Amino acid sequence: GKYIKKIAVPNLIIPAHSLINPIMKKAIKNGEMRDVNILFTFLQIIGGIVFFNIIRMSINDSIMGKLVFKGNFMEDFKKNMINVLEKGLIVQKENGK
Repeated sequence: GKYIKKIAVPNLIIPAHSLINPIMKKAIKNGEMRDVNILFTFLQIIGGIVFFNIIRMSINDSIMGKLVFKGNFMEDFKKNMINVLEKGLIVQKENGK
């Protein structure tokens, strides 16, 4: 925890949020993105990425690690993250069906 405060917050989290915040605000204003809490959304996305990498380092050589971290897993993770962010998890029914 102390390293996150000293290293990650000033060198990663704040600079990344400073870059992402205006992009997300513009996307919301232009109707390209739903009106969400930008800070929470940013932390949830970053949290998912950080957690994925922490787990990767922790379980890489386990049975679970061998299931998840095979082949081009980083590209697969990226594609899945973008898919979830763009489309969500709930199947949208067409024409009220």
